Amino acid sequence: MLAKHDWVLISQKGSHRKWANPKNGLIVVVPWFNNRPLPIGTLVAIMKGAEIPENEWH
Repeated sequence: MLAKHDWVLISQKGSHRKWANPKNGLIVVVPWFNNRPLPIGTLVAIMKGAEIPENEWH
């Protein structure tokens, strides 16, 4: 979802990936646990922090 909105993976430390958006300078950190689904609250926080419109992920 982030890559679709021009976000770029800039680093990973352990199970957390850091994504940046070069257009607006925002950075979000996304936990990555072997393809397990993210808790809904975590997903909502990431999408809001990334300023991705709710109608695209809700």
